[in-house]
Formats: sequence, structure tokens, C-alpha cells
Amino acid sequence: MGRTPGNAREKKRDAGPTGRHPEPGRRRTRRPARRQPKATPMNGSRIPGLVLPTLFLLALAAGLWWYWRHRGD
Repeated sequence: MGRTPGNAREKKRDAGPTGRHPEPGRRRTRRPARRQPKATPMNGSRIPGLVLPTLFLLALAAGLWWYWRHRGD
């Protein structure tokens, strides 16, 4: 199997859908941009990911407050 020269590979890549090169001065058409998925409402599986860190930070704050109040006992 022979190697294809680099220049020939570039020409193949530039060829249009018919296999012919685009006309000089004419732009190739681009595919339309993909549409972004629509936002979906939050489902229940995300609740632990939101509640657990909040509870942890609340418990940490309560523990620090308790420690600060009782540090001299």
C-alpha cells in the first residue's frame, strides 16, 4: 500500500460532495450550528447534591459557634 503525498490528502479533504474541488472564489457551505438543548426542570435526584453540602456547612458553623462559646469552660 503506497503512501499518499500530503498535498494530495489536502486536496481530497477540500473536495466537495461531488468529489470535485469547489470553484475558485466560492466558499464552502458550513453545517448549521447545533441547537443547544432546552433547559429542563430540576429533578429529585439532584436534591441530595444540594442539601447534603448545605447541612454539612450548617453543622460546621454550629460546631464552631458551640466551640467558641464553650472554649473557656
